[in-house]
Amino acid sequence: MIDRNTDRLLSLVDQLLDLSRLDAGSLQLKITETSVYTLLKANIPAYEYAAKQKGIEFNVNLAENDKLGWIDPDIFQKVLSNLLSNAIKYTKSGGTIVLSITENPKNIQIKVQNQIAEPHHFNTEKIFDRFYRGTETEPGTGIGLALVKELVELHRGSIKAIQQSNELSFDILLPNRKEAYGKDEIVNEPKSSS
Repeated sequence: MIDRNTDRLLSLVDQLLDLSRLDAGSLQLKITETSVYTLLKANIPAYEYAAKQKGIEFNVNLAENDKLGWIDPDIFQKVLSNLLSNAIKYTKSGGTIVLSITENPKNIQIKVQNQIAEPHHFNTEKIFDRFYRGTETEPGTGIGLALVKELVELHRGSIKAIQQSNELSFDILLPNRKEAYGKDEIVNEPKSSS
């Protein structure tokens, strides 16, 4: 439990530092040609395990391929980590989380869907605001979703939240072209993240 709480505090400190760097304009993209599949294959088991521990069904829709996409692997992982951690946190036992990722030469589309444990109505326009709280009795969103939105926008992408009844989904669209980024944002690193 101490390890888990220490990791949680470290994650919060990292998020605050990232927001501070974003506010100061000092967080720079490091775009590299990366296999999204390989990147996810290494990280998804931890979320599958956390969902299973809570009695949540976790489905991943991702085509197994060796295609390389133009992304910042660190930012990509931070965005998914925040969205999947929130989905696990707010999904009730017996609920379902679905992660879908599709790639084409122009875009990478990411969708995270989950069933909300409590009947909350989120203002999907404000859900990305720092410390957004629908009502005084509902839990706030903290800084995680604000960080996700700012990281997605830094990555030249877009994100939207959609709520239908007790289902909440986040749809992200990221460019998958080298030309979408400046020369100073492209780094030459190994092409695989394994």
